[in-house]
Amino acid sequence: MGAYWRSQHVYPARTLRFVIFDAEEQGLYGSFHYVNSTVNGDLSNIVAMFNEEQNGIAYPLRYLGALSNPLLPFYVEMAPLQNNGMYTTQSQLSTRQRDAIASFRTSMQEAISNVFAQFRALGYQNLTYHTNSNTQNVERPVFTPDQLSSVHIEDDPGLGSDQIPFTLAGVPCVTFAGDGTHDDKGSIMPPYPFDTSADTIQLMNTYADGSSHVSQALALALALPGMLTTWMLVQPTVLGQVAADSNPIAAISDIGQTQIGQSIALNAATSFDPGNPNTTLAYNWDFGDGTSASSVAVEHTYKTPGNYILTLTVTSPGGKRIINKSISVTAQTPNYANPFVGFQPTGNTYIPQGMPTPDDRLTDKVSPEPQPAATSPVKKTTLLASSPTTGFPVGPLITGFVVVIVLLALVLVVVGRRRRPAG
Repeated sequence: MGAYWRSQHVYPARTLRFVIFDAEEQGLYGSFHYVNSTVNGDLSNIVAMFNEEQNGIAYPLRYLGALSNPLLPFYVEMAPLQNNGMYTTQSQLSTRQRDAIASFRTSMQEAISNVFAQFRALGYQNLTYHTNSNTQNVERPVFTPDQLSSVHIEDDPGLGSDQIPFTLAGVPCVTFAGDGTHDDKGSIMPPYPFDTSADTIQLMNTYADGSSHVSQALALALALPGMLTTWMLVQPTVLGQVAADSNPIAAISDIGQTQIGQSIALNAATSFDPGNPNTTLAYNWDFGDGTSASSVAVEHTYKTPGNYILTLTVTSPGGKRIINKSISVTAQTPNYANPFVGFQPTGNTYIPQGMPTPDDRLTDKVSPEPQPAATSPVKKTTLLASSPTTGFPVGPLITGFVVVIVLLALVLVVVGRRRRPAG
């Protein structure tokens, strides 16, 4: 997306953060610390959270690439508006929070059909599967309207992933996940052994195509959550984009706990001037309480409770940028209880059973051949394409982004900020 923004002379209207949380399998300690401490004072400014969970074993896969096996589902788990077993206070969220969640859910509904259409527009229209005898491949259409039902949008049940603390805090969240249980498949296929020593790219290829070689079905299954994320990010209510100008880019670091009498550390070191990256910038902070500071990194202590507008002005030889954030200073900062805090690892190692043996004579392919996408002049290996209707970049998800989804528990956090150039 960075290459796309540069080639189109735009930049994101809000801050996009890529966060990797530790200790998920031990009890979500990383994500709960992030919410309760690292960005506690910034929670009201977080527009959305995208949790790229265990993906790949999902639509448009059929187990072993066999046509006789059903299409696997893909799950889109959304922050709920109603209370459920994990989220027992959703009905008590503020009107602003509930409206934001409802709008986010509506946009996601729109994203699915639009992304299916984008796949087909790029040439990903047919995928080959194997006949029962594996003697020949047969083409079947993919990303068609009648297959939209393979994407299941549902309320997040909160089964133990890093979106939970964000959802508890009232942030619009989505978790993308593949088919993790296969309870509805009977004896057709063994559950995929996510997070075990058997969990390898080679095994994912085998589940997708029957061989250990690169599977086009797997590539598309990994691209789907990335494409959905990209479509959502480009929406004006999520990340959005604005035309580039001669002013510098200003950014404020995470805002921790905003408590009376407690020092808050603020940093603008990621600010830069795209036209002259090596130039020296000047910084001015207005804390909204009648005080200010003028260095890249500052600390400030609020003495009375209330809502404040924190304003940062970044100046370069080419111009200046002013951004601001709303922060709430209280006697006691919000804290969200971790329901998994008592989790105790058993020490037992799960050994999956019944894993398929690859047959490297098998292969799959997409047809017609995907259309060449416009390449960025900045980085030739990044494929870019724009939709004639939505104008969002779709190519990167087929290349670099899907690798990230496979290898990392990746979370994207979109932080809102009001920004304006100064005349």
